[in-house]
Amino acid sequence: YIRITAKAVNRQQVDLSYSIREISEQKFDPLNDLNREIGFALDLGALYPLPGRFQPVIGISLQNIVGGDLGTAGELPMQINLGASFRPTIRHKTVLLAADIMDVTSNIGEDNDMAKRLHLGLEYRFPKILTLRTGLYQGYPSFGTTLNLRLARIDYDYHIEEIGAYSGQQSDPRHAIQFSVGLQ
Repeated sequence: YIRITAKAVNRQQVDLSYSIREISEQKFDPLNDLNREIGFALDLGALYPLPGRFQPVIGISLQNIVGGDLGTAGELPMQINLGASFRPTIRHKTVLLAADIMDVTSNIGEDNDMAKRLHLGLEYRFPKILTLRTGLYQGYPSFGTTLNLRLARIDYDYHIEEIGAYSGQQSDPRHAIQFSVGLQ
């Protein structure tokens, strides 16, 4: 399976250094130096099922392969991500085990912390309407659930973003809820 995705990116950033004197001035407002730009980029992804008892699948995604120039707000570097999944059967139920490595070539960010780029997950789907997920995201535990009610779907996700240079430096917890309506 191969997919191409076009995306629009709206970025706002301040890319300047300030002295302590400038910061302490009453009129200091870094938003005056804010660069706002909108750009476009293309992503490409591929999944390849392999033969085997546990239904292994390998995948690759190439992000920002075309475009990504955001003018004064910078550039979106190309990013390569690799992943794999397996679906073993436990007590007549199928579970999904997945792992991926983001930014294999270290094109984005300045850190080389593998824990920030490694993601591991386990998904268990109960019969009918409920799915539970757990895993590791950027070195922190994560979990989520999906309630699929035929005409409506509710997804919940809890994970922690690492905003420091390495996993465990500066955590930022996140909760996300998505509500979808339509035939599922």
